[in-house]
Amino acid sequence: LQDPIKFMGGVEQYGLLPAWGVPTAALLMPGIELTLGLCLLAKRNVKPAALLANGMMMIFILAMGSAMARGLELDCSCFDLLHFGPSIVGWKTIGRDVVMMLPTLWLAFWDAPAAD
Repeated sequence: LQDPIKFMGGVEQYGLLPAWGVPTAALLMPGIELTLGLCLLAKRNVKPAALLANGMMMIFILAMGSAMARGLELDCSCFDLLHFGPSIVGWKTIGRDVVMMLPTLWLAFWDAPAAD
């Protein structure tokens, strides 16, 4: 949300979307992520939000795996704007994303409150 042009470049570098799809994806992804995070924090629609968050994380992991398989050396563009420095796509970033999925997996399948 802070720098949509930079984020669009990050999406584009993976080479997985047609040129026309890059701006759309770059525009929609941060808004969807923010909405999911707010749903989880507010304990509203927890299971659907957790399931969608996990689906998005799986897409990100598959995109990183695809980049690795194609020999691309990319900054994953995940935390650039938080000033954590570059995070080169590799097993470390995939492992980090798997660990980040664990809380929402728990919410989606084991501990989510009843539907609103």
